[in-house]
Amino acid sequence: MRGACSADAASALGASNTHTTFKQLLPTLFAPLLFDSPRILTSNFLQEAALSYLGVCVQPPTPSLGKTLSDAVQWAPVDPMYMVVPGVILFITVLSFNLFGDGLRDALDPRASRG
Repeated sequence: MRGACSADAASALGASNTHTTFKQLLPTLFAPLLFDSPRILTSNFLQEAALSYLGVCVQPPTPSLGKTLSDAVQWAPVDPMYMVVPGVILFITVLSFNLFGDGLRDALDPRASRG
């Protein structure tokens, strides 16, 4: 809890709001924002695909994997590859962002155990 205590101390000593924000709070928030960003991005990507699959997110001229999967349902009995390809692309995209976030955390987190 270094950031909140040092921000209170800086404010008590008369530091400006700019100093408190950029020198006290942002360095403390940098690591959680950096490590959680890939997971948040993955979650948003999956939510957009789910909403597009249901037909409530993007409209037809805008491409979306969820809309592609929704359109492919009628073609699944004829050729299952219409559903497999967008599903695999969605899976690989989500997996790559998750692995990137885990690798970033492993490389940059000094408190993580090294094995």
